[in-house]
Amino acid sequence: MHTLANAELYCLALSNIYADPNFHNLNHCGIVNALTRKGVTPEPPGPDCPLTETTLFQTNPLRLVSFDACLLALLLILCYWLEIKIKVVTLEQQSSAVFNILLCISEPL
Repeated sequence: MHTLANAELYCLALSNIYADPNFHNLNHCGIVNALTRKGVTPEPPGPDCPLTETTLFQTNPLRLVSFDACLLALLLILCYWLEIKIKVVTLEQQSSAVFNILLCISEPL
């Protein structure tokens, strides 16, 4: 349970997604700010439970809904990253096919 309250897991996830070692030393507030800068705002779990560093750091009682909000934001960032990667690979394959066709057309018989 204390592992969820530790910001290290979220830092590791962000640094692996973006291959950036600067994410290794963030606290919970820094993680929420980094997620927001990347375009995904973690939604507060509800009106009675705001998403703050205090609720993320709290272990007794552990507020799983706060961690769900952060994990959902991380998953959305991962999906965006994978979608961009898939688009790049698709464009690369399409341009490679077009290049091969042009190469075949330009070769003398």
